[in-house]
Amino acid sequence: MNAAARFPEQLSYDEVRRGQKIFRRYIGFNGISIAFLLNDVLILYGIRNGLSDPQLALLASFMHLTMPFMVIGKMLIPKYGLSKTWGTAWFLRYVSGSIMILAPFVDRFAPQWAVSATVLLGAFGFSFCRSIGLVANSPLTGEITTSRDRGRYISGNWTRAQINYLISMVFVVLAMRFFGAVWVYQVLIGFGCIIGMYASTLLMKVPESSAPSHSARTPIRESFQITFGNPRYRRMLAAWSAGMASFVLVIPFSIVLIKNGYGISDHYALMFSLLVLAGGIVAALMNAGIADRVGPRPLLLIYISGFFVVAVYWALAPDTFYPVIVGLGFLIAGFCKTGIIVGVSHYFLSAVEQKDRVGTAMFVRMFSGAVAGLAGSAGGGTILKLLRAADVSGLPLYRTYFQIILAVLIVCIITMSRLDRLKEWRVRSVLSLLFSMRDLRALYVMNRLEQSEDCSEDLHHVRRLEQIASSLSESTLRSLLDSPRLPVRVHAMHALREIDFGEKTAEVLIEEVQRGEFTSAWEATAILGEHHVSAAVPTLQAALDSEDPFLVGKSMVALVRLGDQSSYPRIIDIFRRASNPRIIIHGANAIVEMGDRSTIPDLLQRLINDDLPGAVLDELLTALATLCGCEDEFYRVLREYNRAPAEAEAMLQASLESLLGNAPSLSEVEPARLAAAAGDLLPRRGEDECAQHIVSYFTTGDTNSGTIGGTEFKSAPTTRAKISACLAVILGSIARVETEAAGYEL
Repeated sequence: MNAAARFPEQLSYDEVRRGQKIFRRYIGFNGISIAFLLNDVLILYGIRNGLSDPQLALLASFMHLTMPFMVIGKMLIPKYGLSKTWGTAWFLRYVSGSIMILAPFVDRFAPQWAVSATVLLGAFGFSFCRSIGLVANSPLTGEITTSRDRGRYISGNWTRAQINYLISMVFVVLAMRFFGAVWVYQVLIGFGCIIGMYASTLLMKVPESSAPSHSARTPIRESFQITFGNPRYRRMLAAWSAGMASFVLVIPFSIVLIKNGYGISDHYALMFSLLVLAGGIVAALMNAGIADRVGPRPLLLIYISGFFVVAVYWALAPDTFYPVIVGLGFLIAGFCKTGIIVGVSHYFLSAVEQKDRVGTAMFVRMFSGAVAGLAGSAGGGTILKLLRAADVSGLPLYRTYFQIILAVLIVCIITMSRLDRLKEWRVRSVLSLLFSMRDLRALYVMNRLEQSEDCSEDLHHVRRLEQIASSLSESTLRSLLDSPRLPVRVHAMHALREIDFGEKTAEVLIEEVQRGEFTSAWEATAILGEHHVSAAVPTLQAALDSEDPFLVGKSMVALVRLGDQSSYPRIIDIFRRASNPRIIIHGANAIVEMGDRSTIPDLLQRLINDDLPGAVLDELLTALATLCGCEDEFYRVLREYNRAPAEAEAMLQASLESLLGNAPSLSEVEPARLAAAAGDLLPRRGEDECAQHIVSYFTTGDTNSGTIGGTEFKSAPTTRAKISACLAVILGSIARVETEAAGYEL
């Protein structure tokens, strides 16, 4: 039966999430199983059962020698699908592995060849079935991930597997250290097989679409032509092989160097092996946070270059063993090894089309596995053999080995650099990111934000991005402007205000002005003005006709900040006619931004023509003071007056006395006397435009009867007194500055 007929053409969102959850559980259990069935454990078990050196070498090479059997897996996928093929093959893998447990029992009634055959048969079946199922690995991962979360998911799974592997490995080491009997190996292998069987049943439940089954139906010859004929795939295959070869040539021989070159104990050497695992966990955690943002290629270049750095140290290895430096070297090596393994998988799923994944995955894994096996056994082993034949031994032997390997690693780096560029960062930018805690924090929050499923979580995370203010969050914040909830959009724009954004974000903000009337358009307008986005001018001009007072007010200020002088007359006209306090306030701010003192009469007219709320009145007075160049002094006076009028009276009194001489108390000041003093002040003020406008309003009317400048003063008497006193403060400040400049006192 054709498996594709049983599967949907595309997985739903819920199926993808369910698949990720199941696969995540599988990874966790598989990490435990691997530790108990580690190749080193099987080799030690083979030694205990009397296998010869050639037989042990054969056992160690089964993993690479069986890679061609991935072809069988490719043939099974069209009939059974990815999940069933992989899960069944790996279930049989652990069944085969359990055969090795029988070896000590066979030894009781059969010759040694039968014991060796039992171990080798179980090990071969273990690797054989592994290869059959392995062809489904990358395609199935691609089924349950997307381009947005692929790097994070792969790295997260690797982290989970490595942590479980590390914990289990510690248990294995302790068991082997305190119990040396063969039965301990049998228990370890048996336990690993049981855990592995259970993990395999989980694999069978992972959902998939029909696409992989269609892909697997491509003939092997055609898949070969696709893999090796497509330049992008060919470069990817070479880079994957270079990555595998790099850690095969460095990490195992680093262990050999510290063991044979410095003569440390087996147990001590094993501690450094654990550092390789620890470095891998760090790499997986870091990769999970940044891989989807920066792209796999620049990370791969950094990781493979890390092996070059480690090899340089070994090529110049000092005669003295420095545990801290050596430990750091193993930590870096483990970091780079995991980074390469995770990175090549991420790159594969990003670069290979879905229809080509099954066949290409098979050939890539087969070819890279063969290269890794040859690099380790034939390459590294041959170099050491030749050096020994040249009578080089001890630490110089391994120094020379790594000096030769440096040249090989340079070739590997060049091969990796030839990978096709995807959507990615520059290597220099990635390195800068790794040393920026602010950007790393932003990436962490951005990843959490992408996993959030409700408004409250979105709001929580976007507020954190607002506090962090990292430019890396621009694309994420831009996407949040599509949120149906106003608070999320507003806080996303608050965060955008704090960073330097690009043209795409500016375009989205302009769209927000057009569609967000009465909601968030006014926030977008303010940001466009603050960031001087000139492309927004036509949209902001149209917004002046809106019925949303918030939008109109912000548009007035934004247009002035953008220097759109053609809109100035219209802005002043809106300010003159406005009845909404918010438009009046923003109109005053726009007039201040213009810096045109000829608009002072418009500000004065609004002061005396309406009975305005106190806060609006303060805004107008402050705007007037700003235009007159005495904002700082006036602000202090007005702040004190609003906080405690009685205490502020002394400050106002000083201003009045500077204007009127021996002035009465504030409550007794008559507007007529202010007008007379202003008239006396004007000749001494020369041509100061601010003073002229203010004095004009004091001197062209009957201030005692409630008119100024020919206009009825509608405010209450107390408000009228406050306005008069504040204007006196402004006049006093102007007079003091000018008379001091002229060299005489008022």
